[in-house]
Formats: sequence, structure tokens, C-alpha cells
Amino acid sequence: MKAYPQEKVIETSLVRGLIEISTQQDPDRKILLKPNEKIIIPVNGIKKETPGNADVSVYTITSLHKTKSQVIPETVWMQPKLEFDNEPLDELAPKMEHWFNIKIHFVNEEMKSKRFSGVIEKETLKETLEAMQLSYHFNYQLKENELWIDKK
Repeated sequence: MKAYPQEKVIETSLVRGLIEISTQQDPDRKILLKPNEKIIIPVNGIKKETPGNADVSVYTITSLHKTKSQVIPETVWMQPKLEFDNEPLDELAPKMEHWFNIKIHFVNEEMKSKRFSGVIEKETLKETLEAMQLSYHFNYQLKENELWIDKK
């Protein structure tokens, strides 16, 4: 399960078995998740009212897919590495914050949409940023546990 305070969605992935999910917003609704599925639920709730008072589910269930390296991205947290595949920096930033115990700030909003791929295992933050700069040139400044990223 991925449910960090700054995230806009809660995600739960299932590799094997079955799980039944209900939410505080709609405790009577039971959602069944099957093997190799992922559910994505917006933090602001699981249903919304539509014209005519019909409830519409706003959660999404998708299939899990392996990357080119035969890894299911949703399960990499179980291994001591961080893997990302063509991921925008604004989605990668929270993962890097947790991995390196830092806070990331964007000096330039344009940087949020830049996409990166890679695997971090034993690399330091500096080594990771230098590797990322091979894909897209950017400037960064690190002060204590705060990282500022700007375009070059």
C-alpha cells in the first residue's frame, strides 16, 4: 500500500491472494482486488454525486505490468532498491524523499514534467542526481536535508 500524506491518491497492489477493500467514505461498498491488480483511490474519496444523484465510482483498478527488467514497479519497495521507468519528476520526487530522507523543492515548475528512468540501489543522492543529469541537464542545490531542483 502507498499512502503518504502529500500524495493525491492511495494505491494498493496485490501480487497473490484476494483482498476486499472498503473505505470510510463508503463502508458498505466492497471492492474485490484479485492477483496482479492495483487499485488507485483519490484521497478525497471513493464516490461522487452526479446529476440525477447517481453515484459514480472514482477509484480505478488496473493490471500490474512488468518493466523491461522484468520487475513489477509496485513491488520494488520489498527489495532494497528504488526503480523508476519513464516517470515524471513530480511523481518520482516523493519516492526519492522517502529513499534519501530529504525534502525536494522545484525552483522551476517545468522540471516537474521531465521524465527519468533508473534503478537506485546503493547510490548516494549525489550519485543519483549526477546519473539523472545524463538524461536531462538540470541544476540542483542541496542544503542539509533540502534539495532544490532548477532547469539549467
